[in-house]
Amino acid sequence: MSPKHFQDDLAEWELNSGQGLSQTIEIWLERYIAQKYAQAVSPKTIKSYREAIVPFMTYSHQYESMMEIEDITAKFINNYLMWYQEHLAQDDFVNQKIDQTVYNEVMSNRKANRGRNDAKLTIAYKYEKSLSHRLTVLKQLLSFISENNKEQKDFTLLFKYFTKIKVQKRSTDYLTNEELEELIAFMKEWPRLFKEYKPKSSERYAYRNALIVLLYCLTGARSDEVISLKMEHILESSYKDNSGHIHHFYTIQYHTTKGDKYREVVVHKDMIEPYVAYMRTALLDSTYMISSTYSKGHYTNKKMNDSEMYSFVTWALHAMGIKKSGRHIIRRGYATKELADGKDLAIVALELGHTSTNTTFSAYVKNNPELMMKRKVEGIRSKL
Repeated sequence: MSPKHFQDDLAEWELNSGQGLSQTIEIWLERYIAQKYAQAVSPKTIKSYREAIVPFMTYSHQYESMMEIEDITAKFINNYLMWYQEHLAQDDFVNQKIDQTVYNEVMSNRKANRGRNDAKLTIAYKYEKSLSHRLTVLKQLLSFISENNKEQKDFTLLFKYFTKIKVQKRSTDYLTNEELEELIAFMKEWPRLFKEYKPKSSERYAYRNALIVLLYCLTGARSDEVISLKMEHILESSYKDNSGHIHHFYTIQYHTTKGDKYREVVVHKDMIEPYVAYMRTALLDSTYMISSTYSKGHYTNKKMNDSEMYSFVTWALHAMGIKKSGRHIIRRGYATKELADGKDLAIVALELGHTSTNTTFSAYVKNNPELMMKRKVEGIRSKL
């Protein structure tokens, strides 16, 4: 029996509900969501899937009496995308005071406009990513319908006609090992130096920011994983080696952003002990996040805005003479360093929270020719 026929035998639902186009799409969406729940996809991700399809159902509602789900064509999909672009334009251009003309001017030369028009570029990228995300989820939903309808209606044939969405090219910049060490050294001194650079800042924020950046550097975690980290998930541990020497370290339990799970990484205790000790004293409630904001004399347990940490890391790098921006370059730098030091790809993938080593390779090895060559030479040596 061919895979195609095997799949047909598994199909369990009628394609059309008989309740109208948008209602039928909604029924299929709930089946798709139920499958994602069964696959342990996080509620946050599932929410984004549902939100991505809602505009498509809204658009389809106007064709309720004219067509059924089997009548969906490539032209219908493209008309929906154009309709949705108009709605995005209303929300992102009019409400945020950037019109289509300005958008085109900014996007025509992104590199030249960076710095001068960063806010407008952010809006433009949000516009593109929003449209691209909805198209991707729609493809997934139609693929799910194709696999599970008894009539064997195949919507995947439409995919090649879908509008090509232009998105921001993935950045491959990263901190070198030397730059990473410089940043670690600078952050270790930050609680003592911050008044020289930022007189209006406070000691509590100096320790907080230093701890967050150090965790970026020492664990390679995603930004939101560190910002959302609670004090109760920083645990003291130790082990005795074969010579009887006791090593002290912290076990950091990150709540992953992709799936409702935790993963553990370890950090030598002496690397962050003063900052953890300060935050334990400042945050008397261990269930509070380390990035908690301070307002009216007490901590709020409201995490800091990610853009604030982006700006702080960028400022720190520039203050050190490193002309690079953002905080994800720290994660890429950590991965590059660990792989260059010979750590196994699977271990690095585990530390980064990747479910597949292919993700680690494509993001941190493939875009680094020097690292690729080093791994290749190591492979040749191992065979000799």
